[in-house]
Amino acid sequence: MTRPVLVTGACGLLGTQVVRRLVAAGRSVVAVDLDSPATRATVRSMGDVRFLPADITSPEAIRAVVLEADPGAVIHLAAVIPPGAYRRPAVAERVNVDGTANVVAAMRYQADPGRLILASSTAVYGSRNGAKDLGLCSAATPPHPRDVYGAHKVAAETIVHNSGLNWAILRLGGIIASDLARRSDRDSILMDAIIPSDNRIHTVHVAEAAEAFANAVDADCLDQTLLIAGDESHMLRQHEFATHMMTIAGLGTRPSTRGRPGNPGDDEAWFLTDWMDTSTARAVLDFRPMPMDECIAQCRSELSRARVMLRPLGYVAPRMLALMSPYRSMPGQWADPWGVVATRFGAAALAPAG
Repeated sequence: MTRPVLVTGACGLLGTQVVRRLVAAGRSVVAVDLDSPATRATVRSMGDVRFLPADITSPEAIRAVVLEADPGAVIHLAAVIPPGAYRRPAVAERVNVDGTANVVAAMRYQADPGRLILASSTAVYGSRNGAKDLGLCSAATPPHPRDVYGAHKVAAETIVHNSGLNWAILRLGGIIASDLARRSDRDSILMDAIIPSDNRIHTVHVAEAAEAFANAVDADCLDQTLLIAGDESHMLRQHEFATHMMTIAGLGTRPSTRGRPGNPGDDEAWFLTDWMDTSTARAVLDFRPMPMDECIAQCRSELSRARVMLRPLGYVAPRMLALMSPYRSMPGQWADPWGVVATRFGAAALAPAG
């Protein structure tokens, strides 16, 4: 393919990795994101990349960008994810749903539309009872979104399905990256804390996910929904994942005591993550597995300087996190993630009824 690859959300956590991988493979890349000094600096760090700033919520702006670039493929990553999607659900809908519709409409104006690769999420499946043997999630598992973000992704997938374009949908598991290991804002800490400690979660290193998206540009994956996550070493319970992230950040290996187990008798009181069948995606997209020990080692190396400064916190971090737990003063023994989300962000953060 001689026409460029256009990447929306190009300056985000995954977008930067996707763009760099495409550039390394010799691709012509058009990066699309909001215009700011920070995004321009990020684009400059990516190498030989053309930057066309645009607001994904503006149909006119996206149409102009697509017609100017005339891409042979569009990797659509731009999104507002939780907890931001919970705090500002109307804004998130304009980006996650209307933004997808804008990309589709713009591509229809091309004389020869390329393929559209949509980033979706395991959030489409909704709550998955970690105390039951539900099997692995697959492309055939019916969506049942529990939060507004999952509902947005179901709507975006429907738009792409009905677009008439050549498309592929990649549903992502939980991203692991060194930048995420040092998050310290209250919303991020809250989100980690509300998840049942025995909730299943299937993670993937950001570089592995980026390889899958980059390979989807040429792979025989059209009209397929593919699940992107790591190998079996990435099939974890939430308390194991939390311990790994503390290890990456240099806070030791002592487990956090801030969470509660999920209620085995309530299928709706679990979070949006579960283990996934990635066999089809790996066969089609041929992305290299990064085992958890390699993932941890790479993240630790990237955070080497920050880890030295954070190390003294390792003695007090578990206790501090326990004191910040939303369950600390709540009665009962089970986690109630959606009750906490509704209390903290409002009922609009939950999936609309029906």
